[in-house]
Amino acid sequence: MKHEANKRKEEKVKEMFQPYRKFAEEVSKAEWNHFFATGRFNKYLDNLHHIPSELTERQKQTCRDQAVGILESFVSNRANDFKRTVFRSKLPQDIKLQLFYINKHHLWHCYGEIEMPLFIDGERVRGEHVLIGDDIRKLARRVFKHVLSKHRKPSYGNINLALDAKVAGIFPKEEGGATEFDYWLKISTLERGNPVHIPLKTNYYFEDVDGDLKNFCFVNLRENGNLELCLVKDKDKLPYEVKTDEISLDWGLCVMFATEFGDLYGRNFFEVLKDKDKTLTRLAKQRQKRKLNTASKRYKTIRRKLKEYMKNEINRVLTRIVKTHGPAKIIVERLDFRNPDFSKRMNRLLSQCGRLAIETKLQTLHEDYGIEIEYVNPAWTSCECSRCGWTENKNRKSRDRFVCRNNNCGTALHADVNGARVIRSRSSTSLASSFVSREAIFNALQDQFQASVERYPYWPDKTVERGRRNSPAGASTPRGVAKPKELCGNKKP
Repeated sequence: MKHEANKRKEEKVKEMFQPYRKFAEEVSKAEWNHFFATGRFNKYLDNLHHIPSELTERQKQTCRDQAVGILESFVSNRANDFKRTVFRSKLPQDIKLQLFYINKHHLWHCYGEIEMPLFIDGERVRGEHVLIGDDIRKLARRVFKHVLSKHRKPSYGNINLALDAKVAGIFPKEEGGATEFDYWLKISTLERGNPVHIPLKTNYYFEDVDGDLKNFCFVNLRENGNLELCLVKDKDKLPYEVKTDEISLDWGLCVMFATEFGDLYGRNFFEVLKDKDKTLTRLAKQRQKRKLNTASKRYKTIRRKLKEYMKNEINRVLTRIVKTHGPAKIIVERLDFRNPDFSKRMNRLLSQCGRLAIETKLQTLHEDYGIEIEYVNPAWTSCECSRCGWTENKNRKSRDRFVCRNNNCGTALHADVNGARVIRSRSSTSLASSFVSREAIFNALQDQFQASVERYPYWPDKTVERGRRNSPAGASTPRGVAKPKELCGNKKP
């Protein structure tokens, strides 16, 4: 929301950022020490009250809650990495099961006895438990240490203020009072007993959302030194008419999203990004030749506009898909935004902003309409034939052209549409798991194809034998390509 705070009020709020961030760093250090000693974070540690700070006790509590929340989110993500590492290892199944149990309950640094339920042939035996040995617990700590070494711990040098009711208060305008402002935001400052009252102007987007106003606000400090104030609403679910049970989407840069029904959305997305990438690269080279800092004012402006373009286009396309098809469930692959045609700078921007924009929009659709979101492992989705299942690198002729090289198939259609249909076929199967390795998926696809050959003899066995290799990168190709067959209206590649 736009605010009308004068310079004195702005300075009082800005003075909170440095001690707030410094206290968050000290809280993080104490919490990590407690974590490695007990295996848990505890935001009620007594020694936090003795950390010197200019903040009031209420401000310390608010800062502590925010810092611990960031740490818990970080550790939760590392638990997923732990699971992926163990799943892809060659450890015996019983050891994997014990490691999964430790990981599920975040017991990597628990030094007491750990009991887990007893399983026989994959079924749990009621009332029976087994002790996890010291060697397995040490192995779990080693794996978790390995996972942590690959990621930087959260830094609090640039965090913004997330203020709850202990520190901030939100009051709507009173009848007969000021007419130019819609809300008043009360924030306690470093001066005890002297809070600031900031007038806020509402906007159409905020008022159009049905929900209860929460006594919580975000205070963001931008790079240009301006303050940004955000309020929070607890939204209600919107009315939604389901037209389709499921719909699968394939992410691409030539076409932003393709559906299994053949719809292509965002066809100019790739060209716009490519043009902006050239501009950023040229500007960076010019400044580097002159031995100047790359992040000039013009460079930052182009980056900001590019982020806004990506976010707006992604939101627009996903909203249009939902309005057109009305799915109860959306199936999408876990996204990889890197592209060889882009510079490292653009790929980094896509990974950070594009991924976040899509995941945020899908989460919003789930919260607003109750649409279920399922993520699928993206390995080999662009190289597997959606009709016969034959998987080979050379199936994809170009960025937008797919031709199956199986002698008796020859399916030809848009590559992204084929990918969307493959994603749909993998939904709710073991291949959908993100923890399955790329090599394991390739071998499983070859086994499935061989099973279909045995069931339908017109598929050639020699194709399977040539395709099976120790490494998927070494898979050879069958000779000759059958003429393209008509499939769902697609007559030409």
